[in-house]
Amino acid sequence: MDESSQELAVAKAKSEITRLIKEELLKLQTSAHHMINKARYKVI
Repeated sequence: MDESSQELAVAKAKSEITRLIKEELLKLQTSAHHMINKARYKVI
């Protein structure tokens, strides 16, 4: 494996990790949003 293909592999891995993190953050945001909405409209 030469240097350029190694750099490409690292770049691919970085973008994949970034994508996964963004997806997880989005899931957290949407689930937190639902929790807040549920709490807000709770009938006492």
